[in-house]
Amino acid sequence: MSTPDKKPDQLSRRQALKTIAVLTGAVTLSTLPGKWSSPVLQAGALPVHAQTSPNTLVISNFQYSLGQAGQPPAIPVTITVDYSDSAGALTAGSSMRLVIDTTGDMAPSYPQTIDDANPTITGNGFTGTVSSTVNLELATGDFQVTVTVTNVNGLTSNSVGGTVPAQ
Repeated sequence: MSTPDKKPDQLSRRQALKTIAVLTGAVTLSTLPGKWSSPVLQAGALPVHAQTSPNTLVISNFQYSLGQAGQPPAIPVTITVDYSDSAGALTAGSSMRLVIDTTGDMAPSYPQTIDDANPTITGNGFTGTVSSTVNLELATGDFQVTVTVTNVNGLTSNSVGGTVPAQ
């Protein structure tokens, strides 16, 4: 059996890979320092936005107040909660959601969700109160109200609830 003619000056793939590995190792060794030194640590100040904790929007202290009787039997009820917004973004354009349920005679038509796109905001964006007025038929029973608030950045608060008793 004869073997195919092989040119003596032609590199095989295996020989080429070995040569590349040797050259890479030599270049790597030549760039190493002669003496190791301790690493240099640099300290700096973080930008303000990186120093703060994640944005939080917290509401608390559910309160209600009754207005003058409206269209009978509905009575305007103003629901108010305190807020604390670490981003200071509870400003015009924020919204308030009220989920209203009742134990009274009107129970089949509840719960209802009311989204107030223009609640009354008293405060500086960081802290204050936010309120919304809804008409409730308080002669029919107690109303349970659950409130959440969303600031202009789209961050939604925790839920706070309370009861508006029958009159």
